Amino acid sequence: MSVLVYLYEMKLSCILILLSQLLYAQPELELLEVASGFSSPFAMAHAGDGTARLFVVERSGIIKIIDNIGTGSVLSTPFLDIRTKVRSGGERGLLGLAFHPNYPASPYFYVNYTFTDAGQLKTKVERYSVSSDSNEADANSGLTVLTFDQSYPNHNGGDVKFGPDDYLYIAIGDGGSAFDPDDESQEPTTLLGSLLRIDINADDFPSDPLLNYSIPNDNPFVSLPSYRDEFWAIGLRNPWRISFDRTTGDLWIADVGQGDREEVNHQLANSSGGQNYGWSCKEGTLVQNFNDCLPGTLTDPIFEYGRTEGYSITGGFVYRGSVFENLKGKYIVADYGTGNFWLINSQNFSDFQKISSLQNLVSTFGESESGELYVAHLNNGRIYRLIDASVCEEDVTIQNHDKGIYFAYGMLSSSVPVTTLDSVTYVSPNIELADPFLVANQAQFIAESLTCRTKLRSDSN
Repeated sequence: MSVLVYLYEMKLSCILILLSQLLYAQPELELLEVASGFSSPFAMAHAGDGTARLFVVERSGIIKIIDNIGTGSVLSTPFLDIRTKVRSGGERGLLGLAFHPNYPASPYFYVNYTFTDAGQLKTKVERYSVSSDSNEADANSGLTVLTFDQSYPNHNGGDVKFGPDDYLYIAIGDGGSAFDPDDESQEPTTLLGSLLRIDINADDFPSDPLLNYSIPNDNPFVSLPSYRDEFWAIGLRNPWRISFDRTTGDLWIADVGQGDREEVNHQLANSSGGQNYGWSCKEGTLVQNFNDCLPGTLTDPIFEYGRTEGYSITGGFVYRGSVFENLKGKYIVADYGTGNFWLINSQNFSDFQKISSLQNLVSTFGESESGELYVAHLNNGRIYRLIDASVCEEDVTIQNHDKGIYFAYGMLSSSVPVTTLDSVTYVSPNIELADPFLVANQAQFIAESLTCRTKLRSDSN
């Protein structure tokens, strides 16, 4: 009897281990090309209006629309073209895009770009209106929200995101050169090297046409006369992409390092702000003492890596899509130089996974309206979707009444006549369907080579 009990326990243990491996499998991150033809893509955003469009920002000053992410269809007419305003090249250009949190009821969007005025390089955050055609902005509707001088051509930051509080957050670099020679990130009277938080629905400066915003009363430095009221956080070098976790509201900041460390900073949604992330007194957790530090505690990053792993971080998002279970809750970040990616557990920062040399020259991440994640390649102008290949199967057999999105690398087939009751998309190099095969008008048939072989989503009746 004891032998039987032992064998039973061993069998149960094996089952539990197998279930554990299935439930907590390591994701196999891969990139799936979805669109191409872009020139130096620098940012991506969605409008939150139910159209599922993805807006791609090009460095030169153009915004284009991927109007069907499934087919990779890009509209021929740009959404916005302000190339005549933008000074681009290197780290300069059209750097950020964010739609009003109440869009389309409030038909505005906000951009961040560099320009020159009488030979002085400047940054401008500007509001634009969308025309009666939702695929075209009114290029003559620009309203300056704020503008300020830049010291050098690099370290402009440039990301803009609306937080869960509906305030606009603006990520700004230290003004450039190297080692922050003017000590801008620890200078409380300049906007450089900081994260700003402003209210774009009011105006504290009605007599100044170049300042069209107000200061939230609970900004952390409003009671300190020597600090800029716009500050939410300081001590940043070149924050290259910030994001808010759409589920928790937490803030993530990826900051490009000097010569030793690339770092990720994190704020809980209930944070009252006021963090000093240390540059240029520290680089990551390393004490550098390049310049004088402001008084107070310096906040260390929650994740960092050194020069053996990469040399220019590109910040991403916490995955909150519905397709890839093993990616949920992971903050995904990449290194521009080496192509390494990291998946960081958003609830346990010491739990992370590295994917080596997946894709270099990743200039930006984008999040779709449904929470799926995308990356852009700066040089080849292609947009890729992040997928978890660990859930892939070789071929897909569609059953009667299955509806959803289906990807297959091999044969996509049906063993019986199939009648779908809703819209359905099939993607495969080979499509073989039994007769009769009836689908709704929205059905799409896409035959192209893909890297993932799986039925990604099925909502069976």
